[in-house]
Amino acid sequence: MEKDTILKLLLNLHDHLAHIAGQHDCTDPEQQQQANRSLSMKEASDYLVQQNEQYQHWVLLSLEWIIRTGEDVGIRLIGDNPEEEVAEVSEVTRLESTHPKMSFSCRFRRAFFTVIHRVLFILTVIGLAWGVFYYLKYRWRTEEEETRQMYDMVERIIGVLRIHNASCQENNDLQPYLPIPHVRDSLVQPQDRSVLTSYLPIPHVRDSLVQPQDRSVLTSYLPIPHVRDSLVQPQDRSVLT
Repeated sequence: MEKDTILKLLLNLHDHLAHIAGQHDCTDPEQQQQANRSLSMKEASDYLVQQNEQYQHWVLLSLEWIIRTGEDVGIRLIGDNPEEEVAEVSEVTRLESTHPKMSFSCRFRRAFFTVIHRVLFILTVIGLAWGVFYYLKYRWRTEEEETRQMYDMVERIIGVLRIHNASCQENNDLQPYLPIPHVRDSLVQPQDRSVLTSYLPIPHVRDSLVQPQDRSVLTSYLPIPHVRDSLVQPQDRSVLT
């Protein structure tokens, strides 16, 4: 008899708390801040007494039965600290349903928005990943193109120097040195020289290729072997030659 009364009381309390929690979860976020998802001990007791006056003496016993048995009856007992579990009935301040009762339309709407939010989040992450991938791919392609152009220019410079070296062997009157402006004029078109000099002036090229101790000797000329050794790494000379 005692257990049946407790179970009936908890069933009525569970249904009422589930209805309140369902209404709270199905309302707009602005209205949720104004409404409570749980009931105080007094509100719960008043509701149960309205249902059956005999429940007045069974409320605390029913809550004590929940604490003692530890069974999940769909009712959460909340104390002063919501994060901690209550160990005594005297610590209970509010009651809340763990299984809200919601209509089909409410459940469908909540599930729909949950899925949409997750899909949008996943698509955003995928979009960012693809964006980073294509950006890195563009950077790699640009660096490869710049490297290729640099090696092409080195090969063209070596070609000019090789031709001049062959001419020097045939004509002893020619100097074994080739002026830097002459190399520039042979490789760069007149309309492109202003752009080239604005980005990389000839003195800067000379200073990058010639060591400080050699600049007093090589003022405006560069020896062919020195240009080759400065532009081409040892492991790449066999490929370019």
